[in-house]
Amino acid sequence: MPVPYRVLAIDGGGIRGIIPAAVLADLERRIAPRALAELFDLIVGTSTGGILALALAVPDGGRPRHTAERLLGLYESEAQIIFPGGGPQTLTQRVFGTRDAGAWFRDPVEWLLRRSSQQQASRGARYPLEGLERVLEHYLGDVPLAEAVADVIVTSYDMAYREPVMFSSRERAGFVTDVSMLVAARATSAGPTYFEPQAISSAGRERVLIDGGVYVNNPSVLGYLLGNEAAGGDRPLVLVSLGTGTRPPRSAASAEELRTDDSMVLAQALLEAVARGGGAMGDALLAGLSDGERFRYWRIQTDVGTCSFAMDDSRPENVACLVARGRELTRERGDDLEAIAAAVAG
Repeated sequence: MPVPYRVLAIDGGGIRGIIPAAVLADLERRIAPRALAELFDLIVGTSTGGILALALAVPDGGRPRHTAERLLGLYESEAQIIFPGGGPQTLTQRVFGTRDAGAWFRDPVEWLLRRSSQQQASRGARYPLEGLERVLEHYLGDVPLAEAVADVIVTSYDMAYREPVMFSSRERAGFVTDVSMLVAARATSAGPTYFEPQAISSAGRERVLIDGGVYVNNPSVLGYLLGNEAAGGDRPLVLVSLGTGTRPPRSAASAEELRTDDSMVLAQALLEAVARGGGAMGDALLAGLSDGERFRYWRIQTDVGTCSFAMDDSRPENVACLVARGRELTRERGDDLEAIAAAVAG
């Protein structure tokens, strides 16, 4: 049988990207010494999944620069830089903008200046861009997207023209290629209410780009369509889809609890609804299409258990919890991961 066309798709989910990063690290150990970007023909990602997709394909002398294990370390070491003060907000955070209420009493003038600077930098978003961009610069640098060692596609959405935008490392009609990996990463991860949009000029248009998760948080169907087209009927298709964790079962919220005048809470709830509903439909569709021969499909997903479901909960205890949950998932799905390794490396 011909070598299959192999597609990797990675969901969005903010800090919960730890979960697919742990799965990727486990899968990479199974295929060593080869790297993931050398075995997958196409890697598709949204938001935090887009950052992972790009980082896996950063070139270094013709080979990938980063291992999946190192990218797992990105979340462990940089979470609080990307989402400073993330997680459930304390009273002092709401009032003073920091968990350290003593900052105001020690030097109120310095506190006011810093608070004003933070608000100006974030331009209404919850987090300033400085931390995210510093991390992306460190891991991606100023490498042109077209130089990626693998075929990579990440999603975004243009608020100016009200249309999806896709970044591709290979020339594709209607896709954006002539940007750096850093710009593509910023655009795919500009979650509404979390970070301000990414502005770019492309094909004569001034675009205002936000997180692709607003319309395709689980990019598996996109990976299937592009992979099926590339395979052209001559090669079987293998699709590996990695989730970022679902919210564990809980009691239903009351109508009163769902009433709110907080636009940020509403926006975040709507994003979750889009991500959960679209992802479930895509998974059901692909599972139905999989025949075990011409098309093989795996979805590696779990609930977050006792960890926080929040996209921005950067507290060290939550990061450690998500890492442990990701490691546990690799043990639970060990047989599937072994089958995936055989399918992509065989």
